[in-house]
Amino acid sequence: FSTMTVPQNAPPALMNHPPVPLNQFPGMPRNFIEQHEVQCAWCVHHPHPHPHPLPPPPMQP
Repeated sequence: FSTMTVPQNAPPALMNHPPVPLNQFPGMPRNFIEQHEVQCAWCVHHPHPHPHPLPPPPMQP
């Protein structure tokens, strides 16, 4: 059992995600995996602004 520190303003997804089995990613350090999970959970609650939509194609005569 290992304790994981969570920032005070962390989104709820950080509190209830299951731990990642280390043997699933043998070549990656554990802190990298946890940071990736935190980043994914953070993006879910703070979505990036969508880029401007592409202009419609010119209509053919």
